[in-house]
Amino acid sequence: MRIKERYELALELRDRYWAARREERGQMLDGYCLATGYNRKYAIEMLRDRRRKPRLTNRPRRRRFGSARDRRPSE
Repeated sequence: MRIKERYELALELRDRYWAARREERGQMLDGYCLATGYNRKYAIEMLRDRRRKPRLTNRPRRRRFGSARDRRPSE
């Protein structure tokens, strides 16, 4: 099963997963794990719609102690 198909399957199961009782969720989770080969905990995260957060871009730090020309030469 391709990764795209795994995500599509998770999208299809997500609403039914949340609407189901605990026993039914366990059965759905078992089937999803068998179909995708995912670990059980990761499959739970997929069905809960936990998505990766975008990484922050690196911003340069601002100067703390003034510019270089404000510094005194060492004596």
